[in-house]
Amino acid sequence: MTSSDIAVKDVMTTTTEYEQTCFAPAERLNRQDIEKQSTAFSKSPLVQRHLDLIPEMILILNEQRQIIFANQRARSMFNQLPQQSLIGMRQGEVFNCMHARETEGGCGTSAFCHNCGAVNAILNALDGSYAVQECRILAEHAETAYDFRVTAAPYFYNDERYIFFTIVDISDEKRRQVLERIFFHDVNNTLQVLVMSAEMLTKHTAHKEDNELGQIIYNGLEMLTNEIGAQQSLLYAEDGNLQIKREQIHSISFLRDITKLYSHYQCADNKSIVISPDSCDIELYSDRTQLGRVVGNMLKNALEAAAETEVVTIGCEELTDNKMIRFQVHNPQCMTLEVQQQVFNRSFTTKGSGRGTGTYSIKLLGERYLHGKSGFVSTPEQGTTFMIDLPL
Repeated sequence: MTSSDIAVKDVMTTTTEYEQTCFAPAERLNRQDIEKQSTAFSKSPLVQRHLDLIPEMILILNEQRQIIFANQRARSMFNQLPQQSLIGMRQGEVFNCMHARETEGGCGTSAFCHNCGAVNAILNALDGSYAVQECRILAEHAETAYDFRVTAAPYFYNDERYIFFTIVDISDEKRRQVLERIFFHDVNNTLQVLVMSAEMLTKHTAHKEDNELGQIIYNGLEMLTNEIGAQQSLLYAEDGNLQIKREQIHSISFLRDITKLYSHYQCADNKSIVISPDSCDIELYSDRTQLGRVVGNMLKNALEAAAETEVVTIGCEELTDNKMIRFQVHNPQCMTLEVQQQVFNRSFTTKGSGRGTGTYSIKLLGERYLHGKSGFVSTPEQGTTFMIDLPL
């Protein structure tokens, strides 16, 4: 893309040449006024040097949404076009958006611009708001597709109002999200077929050995399904896309199901899981799957921390003062002070590289999505107890 390909037509006034628009105002400043704004900004070389050091693409726009400054990162994105070639253009024009020239008014004035995150963010900033939007641009002739996260904020300089506009390329992030969703969808469908087959094998075989083998396969597939589901929930939760489905849950039945599932995990070998006899049997309304992830991670961490032959206790109690229920898991070991200070941090782990999302997901899922409060107590005398308090 050359500067001649994206040259902007000069106009004599800000109001008369481009009157037709399907969305944002079409008027532009004439070239002389644009250069005057750009020159005024360039009189502060310190500001320019600071903006050139920032690794994100930054544009300074005037009230007509025209560029008066682009930092070094932005200019490199535009094939190293010189600053002077960009002055007066709008963001869709420098990216060669396929809709930027559909109307004489240019970027922001076509019918398609109603759904443009960049234009909407800029208009919000012109109204005095700080705006964050996602923007998808398809270049002319489908040469390039962009996925951007843009921010726009009012910016005052020399008593004039401008727009401080930043652009972050999130194309890799979007591709990853699509691939993740395809992966989880296909893998879960395949697992469901295998689980059903293993279940049928255990129910309809006449040989004891085959029945035992079928049960082992079924338990293994159930654990694999649980682990894949846990990773899927964590990814969706971090993206803010996790859907919560509340249903009636009986606390003791729930504890039995969790205990049965995690008793097949390798970390439970030569250890015992006991449901506390003092556990209350009450009804609560929550998301059974995500609650299982939270309490399951508490139980899994306790099993991994416990020594051979030790007992891990799981239970629940009703907090009558504030109409809540507390699920808790205890193991006899005490965490060091260093571990206690970092235990809920993302990626912190004592179990080696590639681990460290278990306790983090307890807080993320339990607090942000189930509206509970997580915590722990760990002492040499009492061992370690993780807990989550949830509204009934």
